[in-house]
Amino acid sequence: DRYCARLNDNSGRMCDITFWDELGRDLARVRVGQWVAIVGVCTTEVRHRGARSRFYVNCSASQGGRLFNISASGGLLRSSCLSPNVTIAQLRSVCEEDAGGRARSLAHHATCRAVVVAVRAASQRQQRDGAVGRPDELAAAWRRAVRRVHAVCMMPFEDPADGAGVGAYCRNCGCAVRDQWTAVWDLVVSLDDGADCIDAQATWHAFRNAAEVGLAPAKEALRFDEAAMKRELRQLCGVELMVSLDWIDISALSCAHERASKGGVPTSAPATCYILSGTAPLAPAEACARMFRE
Repeated sequence: DRYCARLNDNSGRMCDITFWDELGRDLARVRVGQWVAIVGVCTTEVRHRGARSRFYVNCSASQGGRLFNISASGGLLRSSCLSPNVTIAQLRSVCEEDAGGRARSLAHHATCRAVVVAVRAASQRQQRDGAVGRPDELAAAWRRAVRRVHAVCMMPFEDPADGAGVGAYCRNCGCAVRDQWTAVWDLVVSLDDGADCIDAQATWHAFRNAAEVGLAPAKEALRFDEAAMKRELRQLCGVELMVSLDWIDISALSCAHERASKGGVPTSAPATCYILSGTAPLAPAEACARMFRE
């Protein structure tokens, strides 16, 4: 198996790395915006007569390579000395533009203490200013709170019920799913620390230990009807969590992809996306939720 990734660090530079075999499968489970630690990278220089040298960067377990997902590490949520613990207001105040024009990182990571005040399906459009969506769209939104994913890459796959007739197929991995599937919660969570509030897209890592925050296992939730699903999502409201947050400037990321070959610095206006990569409850879920409702 071979998977490629474009990485960006605090220097602001980008690098394309190819991950092989089991490290490639580990990479497939990482989401855009998350922070990773890489060990054992190998660089090869290829020289062509009359042309500039080209460098190829690879990482393989057979050569001592390792890949760690820092954003989804549960230990960081319980060890404040290993990850900066900030407020939501501080998250918002992070400078997206470097006044000196130097290269910068397009993504950041921190831990934050906050209370869940609202939950919705990630694919459900948020209604504002009294706007009303299509009745069929609103009625089906609760069904998308849980999604079937390919167990190898944890990405959604094509459902054979859509009429393909050839079985479930994962476009991300380019293979048939067969019985290698599982279910994950796919939610947008509103977090409030008492001074500010943000909406964060939860990755599959965030609620992999669903019972810790008072949620049912995702596979079990696949069988819920509308009333049961709404009751389940309300269980999460009021729970106080230590969360692992990544935030990324989407517009600058797109610009950087276009200008990476020139080493330019993106200058587009920020469009920040908050990513919820991990959760750890600070109080028993039921007791905290009861206090919130009261």
